[in-house]
Amino acid sequence: MHAVLKETQIIIWDEAPMQHHYCPEAIDHTLKYLFKEDEDIKDVPLFGSITVLFVSDFRQTLPVVPKSSRGQIVNASLPKSRLWRHIKVLHLIQNESDQFTQWLSKVGAGSDLTPEKSIKLPPNMHVPHNDVQTLIDTIYPGIDQGNMSDQFPG
Repeated sequence: MHAVLKETQIIIWDEAPMQHHYCPEAIDHTLKYLFKEDEDIKDVPLFGSITVLFVSDFRQTLPVVPKSSRGQIVNASLPKSRLWRHIKVLHLIQNESDQFTQWLSKVGAGSDLTPEKSIKLPPNMHVPHNDVQTLIDTIYPGIDQGNMSDQFPG
């Protein structure tokens, strides 16, 4: 496993704001320990020099901290971590299509529901057939071709 980590250049951490800040701190500490040259980990770069990309919408759900006050939940969030001062925040400047963005905003606001109070998906968000295999083929095209190169073209 250590050899795989030495080859790792980036870790993409999805839904980061939903995690307690102890999670990335624990990963940072573990990677520093694994990549240390001597007995001291304080000189090892953040996350053992592996770039970590925290991905998500910070306006979404905060970490779940059972039986906690609002303040305790906010204090468990990633921006309250000791790591936060080292994190460079990048903002998405171009979202999906305007039509999708408008639809998503309506869903988030609870409007445009069917009479049964359910969400009606636009036609372009449907798979041709309502079965597991079609869903797999749509999300992971070519997965049945076995191991494929992890190199991006170009």
